[in-house]
Amino acid sequence: MLAIGKLRSAAANLQEQTTTFAFPNAGDYVEQIEGTQNLASVVAGALRTLMVPSNYGCIWTVAST
Repeated sequence: MLAIGKLRSAAANLQEQTTTFAFPNAGDYVEQIEGTQNLASVVAGALRTLMVPSNYGCIWTVAST
């Protein structure tokens, strides 16, 4: 269950690809669809290389700040 008021970031994709993304807040992010791409110790504004699965993408929720 997703908590109201938590920061979420989403990436949608029609074919599997690697991309870069800068999360706006620091913290640990939990990937909500598959749960396999959790991100620990994210630095706010720093570019991260991410693999976005085809046909649906990813949704990350910040677990801590």
